[in-house]
Amino acid sequence: MSVGEALTTDVTGAGQPGDRPAGIDEVRAATESLRAVMERFDPSVVTVRDAQVLVPLFDEIERMSAAGKILSAKRATDSPRLLREKGFKDGADYLARTTDTTTGEALGMLATAEAMEGLDATTEAFKTGALAPRKAVAVASAARADADAEAEMLEIARTGSVRDVQERSRRVR
Repeated sequence: MSVGEALTTDVTGAGQPGDRPAGIDEVRAATESLRAVMERFDPSVVTVRDAQVLVPLFDEIERMSAAGKILSAKRATDSPRLLREKGFKDGADYLARTTDTTTGEALGMLATAEAMEGLDATTEAFKTGALAPRKAVAVASAARADADAEAEMLEIARTGSVRDVQERSRRVR
C-alpha cells in the first residue's frame, strides 16, 4: 500500500470506495492513462513538430497536477493525530516523504495552499493550468497585500513572464 493509499482512510472509516468525493477515481484513471502513454513514449521517434506540440501539453498536465497536489496538501495535513498514527512527524514530513521532496518544498506547498484561500479567481486559474506554481504564488502574495490587485496580477500573469509577475507582486506588496 502506498503512503497516499494509507491515508485515504481516516479514523472514521471514510475513504472506502464509494465514500470518496467526486474526482478521486477520475484522477486515478487519468494517472493510469498517462502512465500507459509514457510507457510507450519514445522521444527519439517523435518529429520536431510533434515535440513542439507535446512540450506545452506536458507542461499543462504538470501545471494542473501541481495545482491539484498543492491545493490538496493543506487538507491532507489537517489531522496531526492521523499523520502521527501513520508514522509521520507532521504535515511537512508527510508531504516531503509522499512527494519525494524536501521539507522546505513541502512547507512551500502548504504556504501556497494557504495563500490561495479566499482568492477564487487565482485558485481557478491555478486549477485549470493557466497559472504555473511560481506565478500563482506571486499573484496570491500580491492579492493578499492588496485585494484589488488580484485581477491586474492575473492579467499580467496571463501574458507576462514569471519575472514580470514576481516583480509586479513585489511592488504591490
